[in-house]
Amino acid sequence: FDLSKFSLATEQPENKSEEQSIESESDNHSDAYIRSLFLVISGIGGPGVVRSILGHIKSNFTGILVLSQAIEANQLPKLMQQLQKMISTPIVIPESEEYLMTGHIYLLPENHAIQLTSLGYQCVKNKSLADFLEQMDQNVEIVVLSGADVSLSQSLIQTNQLMNNIHIQPPEDCFDATLTQLLANIGAPAIRNEILATWFN
Repeated sequence: FDLSKFSLATEQPENKSEEQSIESESDNHSDAYIRSLFLVISGIGGPGVVRSILGHIKSNFTGILVLSQAIEANQLPKLMQQLQKMISTPIVIPESEEYLMTGHIYLLPENHAIQLTSLGYQCVKNKSLADFLEQMDQNVEIVVLSGADVSLSQSLIQTNQLMNNIHIQPPEDCFDATLTQLLANIGAPAIRNEILATWFN
């Protein structure tokens, strides 16, 4: 899966040497990224881009990726199985109160969010992601995709203004661009292949 298929990359490598230069750049700057959590917020129209994002994750991934996907509970195991076929990194649907482990990808169930505790990140029930966003965790990178929950807009806008840690799917490429357009209006940048390479390599 290539992000260019979903028009998330503004520039695509024209030849192998250019691809290698992107890989080299990511190697040079990998130490600069100490983010421990990557939060992807998605809704209608986002699954294809999610697959592209996961396609950048290498087998030695040491962070935590959490996907908050607007999907019915009975469809979540099927999504997990589909995504697991394309990546070796373990994909898990966490239980309530479960602590998240590094080197894993988590699919949040309905009515669940995450919170930062003294013991690490924890999956919690009947909480909003807005509460987590308002913790202003400096170790988090956030990606907002098509159809993301509009009720998170105020929390995301505030977080982006203070931390500049949000990337978006370009509104023109979204099935539902309500939230991504709001974030684009305040300067949130589009997610690109080279950014993902820096995060996950």
